Amino acid sequence: MKRAIAISLILLSSGIVVGGGGTYLIHLSISGKDASNLSLTEVERTSTGGSPTVNNANDDAQEQMFPSDSQSSHVLTDPSLQNNTFRSKLEVYTYVSGLSEQQVFDELQRSVNLSNEVSRRVLGELQIALLERLVFFNPVAAKEFALVQDNLDSKLLALDSWSSLQNSSPSTDSEIDVMPLIQGVFKEWALSDLDAAIDNAKSLKEDAGTNALAGILASLSGDSLATYRTIAKQLGHEKQGLDSYVMSYRSMKVDDPKDIWEDMINLVDPDNFEQRQVLTNIAVQWYEQDGIGVIEEINAGSLDSSIKSAAVDAVLSAAVRVNPEEAFRYAQTIPSDGYYSGPLREVIRSWASTDPQAAYDAATSIDESGQREYLQGTVVTVWASNDPYYVLENSDGFPIQIRDEGIANAIEKIAQSSPQEAAELALEQGDGFMGALNFMLPTSVMPNWVRQDVEGAEDWVFNGPVSEEKRDNWVRAFVSNLVESDPRRAFELALEQPKAEGGFAAWLPPLEVQVFDRIVYTDLDLAIELLPKIPEGESRSGAYSSVGDQYLNQGNSDKAMNLGLQLPEDEQANYFQSIAYTWSSVDPAGILD
Repeated sequence: MKRAIAISLILLSSGIVVGGGGTYLIHLSISGKDASNLSLTEVERTSTGGSPTVNNANDDAQEQMFPSDSQSSHVLTDPSLQNNTFRSKLEVYTYVSGLSEQQVFDELQRSVNLSNEVSRRVLGELQIALLERLVFFNPVAAKEFALVQDNLDSKLLALDSWSSLQNSSPSTDSEIDVMPLIQGVFKEWALSDLDAAIDNAKSLKEDAGTNALAGILASLSGDSLATYRTIAKQLGHEKQGLDSYVMSYRSMKVDDPKDIWEDMINLVDPDNFEQRQVLTNIAVQWYEQDGIGVIEEINAGSLDSSIKSAAVDAVLSAAVRVNPEEAFRYAQTIPSDGYYSGPLREVIRSWASTDPQAAYDAATSIDESGQREYLQGTVVTVWASNDPYYVLENSDGFPIQIRDEGIANAIEKIAQSSPQEAAELALEQGDGFMGALNFMLPTSVMPNWVRQDVEGAEDWVFNGPVSEEKRDNWVRAFVSNLVESDPRRAFELALEQPKAEGGFAAWLPPLEVQVFDRIVYTDLDLAIELLPKIPEGESRSGAYSSVGDQYLNQGNSDKAMNLGLQLPEDEQANYFQSIAYTWSSVDPAGILD
């Protein structure tokens, strides 16, 4: 009978609610050596599919990583190299240039376990240098090594480091696995022998072949679109050749940016965010050559409005660095909708990062009040991030409409490094417009403080200098941020808090309900365990509904039904009405069963 009544309630409710420099160093260091002294090598794979090995006449003379007689090897363990990019690269490539082919291969294998001997930066650079050297000696061995490592859960830092060096997307197919070592090896190979790299790439399987092509295409510099397409077509991915050609201009310096712009607007995929960056790069160079008037030509074109906007913003950002007053004046001539002019905001934001006072004065000169306040707020937000103490000390000079936001942003910035200081400064501020700061400042401080020192934050909130009238807001901010790291403790603290009897807080849901709702969506098992602790009344009804909704979202309609039937009859109607929309959305047929 109860089940029939519940179904009737759900049906009723549903009816209502439904409606490249390192390579050069290596090559330079070996160019003076006698190549005839290098023995031919053969790559062998183990019968179990393990790593390839290099066989030569010195197989029995295995040397340890960083041989004791190598002065350069000792330098690589110097901790200061972690913070000196140029010196670390120089020492790494100097060391690697003196190794034989077999030593290169052996030390590359051993580098997987060197994390305790050299810094992370040096290790990544060392692995890349060793691979580049192996490509020079024996590209086939380098290819086989890369294939094995890319297919394993490898510890090579070069996997990450070399991946970041590639400018070519491995494929337009999102299902293709990215193999950074294959890309890197084939890029180096193509730089020295393009035809051989292409021929070897043809023998690789789909994923590896596509990544090899990415590396080969990344080796091209200044080549024509026809060259990119021809090479890509040989490997069965002509579209990848076009994409790689376009992406080669993402950071390239060009002599004729206007002509390149005209070419690129016909080649760029408007739905590809990275390819849009190509146009912004070219647009900035066009501005540097012809001046700010290029914006008018950009806007006169037939490109998608969002692409135009990104290009114009990039030009204006560049113009601000050269002549911010001119950029600001020009931005005012660009049509916009309402107060929120994208070009003006971009100029003001960039200007504020270098000269906030001048930017603020410029924003204040705008006649239209809504746009003026919007731009002033943009300046103050940037200003607070860069010089928070100045903003706090001079907040009275800002219009009341933006003062609170500036104070909150300044407090948040200070809290990133000194949360207790930020909290104490927050207590020195007034209530803000209509008491807004009483809510804004605790939420500006607590995320960073809880993350850095949860015990210190808790002690300050409950035992510190916070007045009783403001403590509720600080408690809410602390507990809300504690949920992520310690949901059980957050729930217990929430239960201990008295319900607010006056002010805005009295209109908010009980704190334990807010905490419980978040737990439901992150740890349903814990939420079910805590459910009996929810006090009777509106809080319990809301908590049960949250669990019921989550049951339905997980496909457990029977559990949602049974949960509601556990409630007293006078609470069941509210429960089933509250979950009716979710049920009708995820399992409409199940309501009738």
